[in-house]
Amino acid sequence: MLGKGKDARWPITGGILLLVIVQVTQFAIGYRLTADDAMFLQYVWQGWDHVWAEAARMAEFSGRIGHYLMTPLNVLGALWAGDPVSRWLMVLGHFWVMGLFACYFSTLVARGSWRVCALLMLTFLALHPLAYEHMPPNAYPLQNTIPFLIILFARLHLWRRPNLSLGAQFGLCLVSGLAMLVSEFVFLLTTALLAAEHLANTAFPQPASPQQRLLGIPVRTRALVRDLVLVITVFAIYLGYRFHHPSQYEGNTPSGLAHPYRFWLTSVYHVFAGTAFFRLPDVELASVARFSWAIATIVGIVSATCSAWLLRRLPLRSARAALAMMIIACCLMLYIAFPLASTARQQLWCLELGTCGYLDSRVSYLGIGAIAYALAILLLRTADGHPRLRRGIIALMALFIGVAAAMNHAANSRMAERMAQNVIPWKHADELACDSGTDSPLSTPKMAAIDPNQAITMHAGTNRRIFWLQYMNAHRASGTCGKSPTLDTQSALVDRAYTSFESNAPVPNGTLVNGWSQRETWGVWSDGTSSTIVVPPAPPKARTLRVRFQLFWGPSVNQQTIQVYLNNEFYERWPMVPNQSDCCVRDIHVPSDLSLAGPGQPEIRLEYSHTRIPGFPGEGGDVRHLALGLHSLEWIEEEP
Repeated sequence: MLGKGKDARWPITGGILLLVIVQVTQFAIGYRLTADDAMFLQYVWQGWDHVWAEAARMAEFSGRIGHYLMTPLNVLGALWAGDPVSRWLMVLGHFWVMGLFACYFSTLVARGSWRVCALLMLTFLALHPLAYEHMPPNAYPLQNTIPFLIILFARLHLWRRPNLSLGAQFGLCLVSGLAMLVSEFVFLLTTALLAAEHLANTAFPQPASPQQRLLGIPVRTRALVRDLVLVITVFAIYLGYRFHHPSQYEGNTPSGLAHPYRFWLTSVYHVFAGTAFFRLPDVELASVARFSWAIATIVGIVSATCSAWLLRRLPLRSARAALAMMIIACCLMLYIAFPLASTARQQLWCLELGTCGYLDSRVSYLGIGAIAYALAILLLRTADGHPRLRRGIIALMALFIGVAAAMNHAANSRMAERMAQNVIPWKHADELACDSGTDSPLSTPKMAAIDPNQAITMHAGTNRRIFWLQYMNAHRASGTCGKSPTLDTQSALVDRAYTSFESNAPVPNGTLVNGWSQRETWGVWSDGTSSTIVVPPAPPKARTLRVRFQLFWGPSVNQQTIQVYLNNEFYERWPMVPNQSDCCVRDIHVPSDLSLAGPGQPEIRLEYSHTRIPGFPGEGGDVRHLALGLHSLEWIEEEP
C-alpha cells in the first residue's frame, strides 16, 4: 500500500522508474532503421572532414544553418546506436526530455508540485508509442534529445531564478540560441515554451519576479525583453542564412498551403500520430505473447495505482484556468506541426500513404501532458462538494491510465518484435566482420546473407554490397570484435567477388592500369581512346566477370563501339546506341587456361570508337576524353 503524504513520494517515484525501465527496454531494441541513419553512418567511414563537408553541403542545399550542428549530432547518433550501452543512454535521454518537461510544466502552473510532475510522467509513459517513422529515439536519436534538454534546462533555470545575474542569463540564452539553430523543431518548441511561460505568468504571477503592468496585464518586463531579443536574434540568423542560400529542398517549402483542408488534416494527424491512440487500431493484440501480457498487466496496475494516489491529492486550478490551459496546449501543438504539414510531400505521406509520424510528432507529444492535467482538473472540479462522485471520477481516470498503459505496452511489444527482426542484418554483419579472416575471401552468398530481405532501409542508388563491406571493415577497426589471436583489425576485408569503383570503396591496388581518370562517388570515367583493367582475383568456381558501366553521350557521340581485348587478344565487340535496352551490363568469360588466383592476372583492354571532351560548349567544364564510366566488376560464381 502507498503511504500518506510525503511518505508516498518514494514508492511512486520508484514505480515511475520501473515503468521507464520497462519502456526503455522496448525502445532500445530498434536502431538505424531509416535510410538517413544508414547515410549518416557512411559519413563516419569517410572521416570527419567529410562529415563537416556534408554538413556544409546540406546546409547550403536546404537553406538551414542548423545542419552545421544537426548533421554531426545525427552522425554521432547513428554511430553510437550500434553499441547497446550508448543506445540505452540515448533512449534514456529521450525519456529524460519528458521528465524535464514534466518538471518545467509543474513549475509554471503548480509551483513545482511533484504530484503534477509525476502525473504528467505517468501519462507520457502510458500513451507513448514505440514507432520509428523517422521518429526519435529509434531514428535521429540525438536530434530531438540534446537540443531539447538544453532548452528545457535553461528555461527551467531562468523561470525558477528570475533574479539571476546578467552574465548567467546571457550564458543560458547563448546556449539556448545555439540549440534553437539546430532545427526548426527546436525553434518551434522553444517559442511555444516562451509563449506558455508568459501566459502562465499572466494567469499566475510570480511573487519573487519583478512585475509591471502592460495594458493592465502583469508582465515580467525584463524577461519579456530578454526572450524577444533571443527569438529575434535566432530568427534573423536563420533568415539571413536562408536568404544567402535559398532552399532547394522539397521538404522545406510550403507547397501544400494551396490545399487548406489537406494542410489542416495533416497537422491534426501529425499531432495525433505521436500518441498510442494512432497506433493501437493497427496492432493485432491477439498475437501478443502471454509473457508480454503479464508484463502489460503489471504496467497497468502500477500506472493505475500511482495515478489514483496522485489524483486524490492533485493541486487543482480553476475550471476556467484548466480550459484555457487545454486550448493553449492544443494551439501550440498544432503550431509545431503546421510548418511540416504545409509541405505537399508530408501531406502525401500522411493522407495517402498513412505515414504521419515524424519528428514533429515527438515534439508535439509533450503537450499531451498539459492536456491530461487540464482534463483532470475539469473532471475533478465537476465533483466539488460530492465526495462519492469525486472518488468515482478518480477511479475511472486511474483505470483509464492503467488500461491505456497496459494496452500500449502490449502494442509496443509487437513493434519491438518487429524491430528485433529488422535489426538482425546489423548483427549478421558484426558476426561476419569478426569471424572472417583476411585470408578467407567474402563470397557472394556470404554478402547476400547479411540482409537478404533488405530490412535495413537505404537511399536509392546506395550500393548495398559496398555499404556492408565498409561497415564490416569499420566494425573490425573499432576494436569491438574482442582480442582473438586470429583477428587482424588493421587488415581490411575484401569482397573478392565484387569490386566497386566508387570513390569510397576499397579497390585492389593495380586494378585500374591506365586510361582512367580520378574515381568519383558513383565510379570512374575512362580518359582516352582505350583503358586497361587488371582482372581482380576470382573466388573458386568463378570464370565469368560481369562489367557494369555507363556511356558518355553528346552532340557528336550518338553511337559507340567498344572493342574488348583479353590479354591483348581480341575477345568481343560491343556496339551501342543511346537508350539501348540491354545497356550497360556485359559478361566476359575468362578461358580456363588463364589463371585467376595468383600473380600475373589477365588484363582487359577496352578500345572506344568515339570519345568526347565535356569542355565543348553546353556539355561541361573539363578536358578529359570521356567514353565509358565504370561502376563495378562482379565475379559470377558457377552453381555446383
